[in-house]
Amino acid sequence: MLQLPKNVWLLAICSAFFMSVAVFMVFVGGIIGNSLTSVKNLSTLPVAIIVVGTALTILPVNRLMSLFGRKRIFLSVCLYTIAIIGIGIYAIYTESFLLFCLSSFLLGATAATMYQFRFAAIESVQEEQRTTAIAIVLLGGLLSAYLGPEVATLGKDWFEVDFVGSFILLAILFVAAFVLLCFFQPAKKFQEQVNKSKRPLNEIIKQGSFIVAVCAATTGYVVMSFVMTATPVSMHVMDGFSL
Repeated sequence: MLQLPKNVWLLAICSAFFMSVAVFMVFVGGIIGNSLTSVKNLSTLPVAIIVVGTALTILPVNRLMSLFGRKRIFLSVCLYTIAIIGIGIYAIYTESFLLFCLSSFLLGATAATMYQFRFAAIESVQEEQRTTAIAIVLLGGLLSAYLGPEVATLGKDWFEVDFVGSFILLAILFVAAFVLLCFFQPAKKFQEQVNKSKRPLNEIIKQGSFIVAVCAATTGYVVMSFVMTATPVSMHVMDGFSL
């Protein structure tokens, strides 16, 4: 495992940073939303809308990578995310629920980019190392499960307005990701694979294995979202527990 290329370890760390955006928003999005809107039923809309943003940008992100390469898009998304975090901070300061929802939607592109790290890792190793490389990158999800809430709670009270410091810390993670990704060396395999013939999408979605995978993923995500979206609002806003 230690003989894996440097790329895999860089991608694993950066994957954790990218994934922490979604974890961060699930953790505090509903709480912030509750403080910004008078319609409390819409409190968790920022959490829902980041999922919508992710779904709508997965294909465009993949297309951009095929055109411009993984490294350029990874680095560009780091800068993009820092800018969107700035919009989120402005939304909190101005108490604009709609602007906060917009920033959440735009952060969906960051989450969509995160899913490409595992493929970049596959392209960086020999065939016999692929499963190990994927496992290492996916372990970044465990780190993000710690980073997201920790960043949110650590910076919550830094400024007069709650959670502004949290967003600043989140931006710092992407500064670090940008620096690390400067050392990422894209594999030539990716450019070669882009030029190969592709199966039509309708052929893929008709496969039984594809249908089973989508149904299983949908069920799991619905259950996870149901619990994770409501819990922070219920415990912190309604029951008064601290973060």
